Amino acid sequence: MSRGFCVPVPGFAQRTACISMSGQYSDLPAHAKPLLQFIATYAAEKIRQMLGNDPRASRSPLTLREREVLQWAAAGKTANDVAEIMNITERTVTAHIVSAMDKLGAANKTQAVARAIQHQFIALDL
Repeated sequence: MSRGFCVPVPGFAQRTACISMSGQYSDLPAHAKPLLQFIATYAAEKIRQMLGNDPRASRSPLTLREREVLQWAAAGKTANDVAEIMNITERTVTAHIVSAMDKLGAANKTQAVARAIQHQFIALDL
C-alpha cells in the first residue's frame, strides 16, 4: 500500500485485526486519526454482530456508574478528567472501565465504548 493507513482493532478469538484504507487522497490531519480508530472499531463490532457474537447474550448489563464512565470516555474525556467530573478517584474510574470491558467482552476501552453504543447502553452525543 503506497498511500493509506491501517487501523488496528480487537479481532476475533483474542486476536488483533486491522481495517485498511487507501486511495489517492489518504492523508489525514492528526486530529482525525482517533475518530478514524473509533469508526474502525465500531465497524469491526458490526461485523462481530453480523456473525452472531453478541456479548449481551451471556453478560450482565452495565451498572449506572459503568455506563456513565463509558459515556464520558465516548466524549473524549481521560480517566483523570472523568474522575474530576464524577468526584471519584482515577483508580475508581479505571475499575469501572475494566469492569465494563469484562462485561462487554471488550479488549480495550475503545472497544467497550463502541459495544456500549452499539447495544444502546450509552448514547453517542454529537
